[in-house]
Amino acid sequence: MPDATPQGLDWRLLSLWNVSIVLSYDELESEALEQVTEWEFPLGEATTEAPVLRAYRVKDPSGLAWLCQPLQAPPAMMDQEFAAFLGHPDLDLRHLTAVRSNPLGYLEVVLPEAPSSAPGVVENVRLTEHHAGSMTFDVSTPRPALLTLSQSYYPGWRARVDGRQMDTFPANLAQVCVPVPAGRHEVRVYYRPPQFVQGAVISLASILLLILGLLRWRNAENLY
Repeated sequence: MPDATPQGLDWRLLSLWNVSIVLSYDELESEALEQVTEWEFPLGEATTEAPVLRAYRVKDPSGLAWLCQPLQAPPAMMDQEFAAFLGHPDLDLRHLTAVRSNPLGYLEVVLPEAPSSAPGVVENVRLTEHHAGSMTFDVSTPRPALLTLSQSYYPGWRARVDGRQMDTFPANLAQVCVPVPAGRHEVRVYYRPPQFVQGAVISLASILLLILGLLRWRNAENLY
């Protein structure tokens, strides 16, 4: 497994999080990076060498989302082993998404009438709407695929495919993926933390109780 120093990081994996610029006081050497500028700062009292902050461009950031086929890792694989598995130089994470179980089998249950792809359709992902905690994509794929997002996975991530609720799954150890059937679809991915739902239910219940209380008070006033 690569060490945690800048020289030991796998910048190829970093691009999966749609990182476009890296700042470092160390001089970095990687085929995935290109230095674009640097800033030299004045010497401080405790320094003997002027610090230089360098800006590197990540040559091929992933974007917000892309389509992949699932690559199933052993379910019992520990997180450290999974991270090392992702760092394998022969693993193309732009076309394969590493998962502990294959979410595409889920499509046969949730979307049994998924439309087939028209001849000549190639994989395509186009962002059509983007708000805080919500993204909508126009997705075309000739076969069932995983829409993988450069977002950290939490249980609050939800999705709708053509308006129909679809589960989200963890991918690449810590990213979000959504199973998408063959054809062209509108996919909306949004974040609703469990606390938000619980708070909404409690607020609604409180409002209903308040209304019932006011109605009972008014009825009691009318009796006198």
